[in-house]
Amino acid sequence: MRWNYHLNFPSRITYSNGRVINYVYSASGAKLKVSHKPSGIGITTTTDYVNGYIFTNDSLSMALTDNGYFTLSGTGVPTYHFYLKDHQGNNRVVVSQSGSVEQTNHYYPYGALFAESMNGDVQRFKYNGKELDRKFGLNWYDHGARHNDAAIGRWHSIDKNAEKYYGISPYAYCGGDPVNFGDYNGEDAIVSVYGDTITISANVILTGSQASQELADIYQQGINETWGSISTFEHEGKTYNLVWDIKVEANAGLDINDNLPRDGRTNYLQVIGEPRSGGKGSSVIYGYKGFIRAYGEDGLSLNESNPLPHEFGHLIGLKDRYYTRTDEERNLGKYGHPHPGWEGTLMGSQSGFGTTRKSNMQLSGVLNYVLNANSLLYSWLPHYNLGLYNPRPGIRVGYGYFHE
Repeated sequence: MRWNYHLNFPSRITYSNGRVINYVYSASGAKLKVSHKPSGIGITTTTDYVNGYIFTNDSLSMALTDNGYFTLSGTGVPTYHFYLKDHQGNNRVVVSQSGSVEQTNHYYPYGALFAESMNGDVQRFKYNGKELDRKFGLNWYDHGARHNDAAIGRWHSIDKNAEKYYGISPYAYCGGDPVNFGDYNGEDAIVSVYGDTITISANVILTGSQASQELADIYQQGINETWGSISTFEHEGKTYNLVWDIKVEANAGLDINDNLPRDGRTNYLQVIGEPRSGGKGSSVIYGYKGFIRAYGEDGLSLNESNPLPHEFGHLIGLKDRYYTRTDEERNLGKYGHPHPGWEGTLMGSQSGFGTTRKSNMQLSGVLNYVLNANSLLYSWLPHYNLGLYNPRPGIRVGYGYFHE
C-alpha cells in the first residue's frame, strides 16, 4: 500500500494477484478519482467525483441529492431514488420514484452488511450514508477524512488529531462503541470533553443574496447572550466549564439549494427578507439547513426578536415546546401557545423570545448522555472525544436521546 503522506490517505493499493486501486485527491483532500485495474488484460474502471456528480468511465452514473440520488436513462431522463434511513442515519432501504424497493441493507454494529441485505450493488452509499468500496474485496467505507474497515471495526489511518486524544487508540472507531456513537467524517466530534471542559462547536453560514456580515453579527450576539450565558454544567458532583465555540458567518455566494458540503458541524441558513408561503419564517428543515428571517416580529426589531437562538436549539437537537398553531392563528399572524411551564423560554416560542432556562434543562439531557454513555471508557480516558453521532447531518447533538 502506498500513502499520500501529506493528506494521510492511501494513494495506491496493490494486490498480490496484480490488481491495483489508485486514488487521486485535491490539495484539500477531496476525492477526485478512483481507478480499479484488474489483473491481466481486464478493463480498468475509473470513477470521477465532481461536486456530488459521480461518473463511471466518463459517463454520469449517479448524482447525489439530500435524500438520495438520481440516475439518467439513455435519453437523459432522470430517475429518482430515495433513501429510508434508520435512527443512526444509515441507508436501510432504497426506493425508486415509483415506490418499488430497489435495495435493503442490514448492518452489524461497525457497518458490515448482514447476509440478508438485498441488491447490495444497486448503489454504494450505505452505513452512515458513506460510500462502500467492495471492488476486489476491499470493503472499506470512505468517511472523507479516513477509511473505515467495518470487518475489524477500525480506521486504516491514524487520527490526524491523535495528539489531542492521547488516551484512545488513533485507529479506534467511535471509542469502540458504534452503537451509541458514530463518526461522521473521521475527525473531531461536535461535543468534546477535555478534563473539566466541555466544548460544543458549530459553524452557522448565512446564505442567499441577503446574507451580510451585519446580520451575522446580530445573530452571533443573540447566540452569545443566550446559549453563551450557560458557562458551567454539574455532573455527579463535578463542575464542568461549558465552552460554546459557535461561529456565525455570511456567504451571499451560496444558496440553500446548492449541493452544500456536509462536514458534521457546519449548518446553512438562507436569509429571507419576508415570510415565505403560508406565513412561514425561520425554520430548520434538513437538520443542517433551513431559513432565517432578517426582520423583526410583533413590532420589535431584529435585535429584540432574534430568531437564531431558537433555531440553534433545533440545530443541536432540541424540540419545540409550543403547540402547533391552528390555521386561524396562522392567518392572524399568531403563534401557538407554549407548553405549560415553558412560557418565556427560547424553545417555547417560535419567535425567539425568552431565556435558556428550560432549554438548559433539555441541554442537560444531551450532556448527561455524553458523560454517562460509556462510563468504562470515561473512567480511564483523561480526554475522550465522544464523536456523538448526529443522524441528521449538521450539528444536531444526540437527536432522540432527550429524557425529561
